[in-house]
Amino acid sequence: MTLQPLKSLIRKFKLPQPLHKKSFSQCGEDMIAGFYLKGKKGFYIDVGAFHPKRISNTYYFYQKGWCGINIDGSNKSIDLFRKYRPKDINIHACVGMCEIDTEVNFYLFNTPELNTFDKASLGRIEMYHNQKPIGIAKVPLRSLKSLLNEFLPKGQEIDLLTVDAEGADEDVLRSNDWQKYRPSVVIVENHCSVGDFLQSGMYKYLSEMNYVIGGHSRHSYVFCDVLKFGY
Repeated sequence: MTLQPLKSLIRKFKLPQPLHKKSFSQCGEDMIAGFYLKGKKGFYIDVGAFHPKRISNTYYFYQKGWCGINIDGSNKSIDLFRKYRPKDINIHACVGMCEIDTEVNFYLFNTPELNTFDKASLGRIEMYHNQKPIGIAKVPLRSLKSLLNEFLPKGQEIDLLTVDAEGADEDVLRSNDWQKYRPSVVIVENHCSVGDFLQSGMYKYLSEMNYVIGGHSRHSYVFCDVLKFGY
């Protein structure tokens, strides 16, 4: 039976609507975040956004009428965002720990979702993905705090922060001003066991910022703000 006749039967006999929703994330991270953020039209920050639709933690929300800020070190990625996500603010930059805006080497790979400015991650990428950089680009490096100071609309609350910086996620988090910019939900990535993640600096830092794990999907962890969700 094709999908259209099935929908007609559901309407005719008033059957319950299927609970299935289409995820655009790599491993369903958007569905976990959506569980906590349902029933609202919100605002996201996507660091290491990569692609407007494919392996995206925010495209599901964009389709729901959300908007936000997408940040990536690849000009090609940002050009795609400007074309397919015109309601968003799309910024070409890397995000990390820096007191003043500067430049950094951005390592490019055949598989562009592996692109990173974190030199320490190159060995891990070669080990797990059997890839070496095919090029290096000079890209602006800014702290998350600096970018939000400039680009976040005045008075705008942040519902979702998702970070995929290929090894530099903790630097991205530490570059934020958590007193000023406090997302309700945070998604981060770490390629390790759950046990190792619970001993990691990233987990300890987010715990210190009063966030708790609300979900886990393969290499990603979804954190919720204790102050907003009351854990």
